[in-house]
Amino acid sequence: MKRKGLMKRMVEAKISPYDTLKMATALAARSVQIEHRMGQVVEGMDANLILLAENPLEDLCALDSLRAMMIRGRWFEIEEIDARLDELALAAERDLA
Repeated sequence: MKRKGLMKRMVEAKISPYDTLKMATALAARSVQIEHRMGQVVEGMDANLILLAENPLEDLCALDSLRAMMIRGRWFEIEEIDARLDELALAAERDLA
């Protein structure tokens, strides 16, 4: 989770959680020239979202409270995410053995 570590350091440098999250989303999309399709929650744009149990505008540690995510318009509950990550870890162990 290097990004969260970087975001936490930004807040420690007195950059607000709001501005930190904006830099990680809308401004990041603009910097790689994809703001026309990503970086905002707007009808017609690619949907990559996370659902958190806590508010990251109050504390970026809320990024650890993931409950679900939408990737390219497909919804994944945390249980499915965890199961897929477990499968990937097992596959990696087998490949390394």
